[in-house]
Amino acid sequence: MLLVSITDHGSVVRLWVCVPEIELLTPYYGFSLCTRADLPLAPALVAGCPEQFGRIFEG
Repeated sequence: MLLVSITDHGSVVRLWVCVPEIELLTPYYGFSLCTRADLPLAPALVAGCPEQFGRIFEG
């Protein structure tokens, strides 16, 4: 699991969660499925595996 954040428009912080199976997304109220194209360009890792984060966002 990864939890990342990005600051939009100066002060609005948006959170993104990455789970290994879609069923694990259910407990995260307000989160929805997105495509790879929807992912932010410059997120900051809040919690999770730095190596996985690097593979998804830096590689």
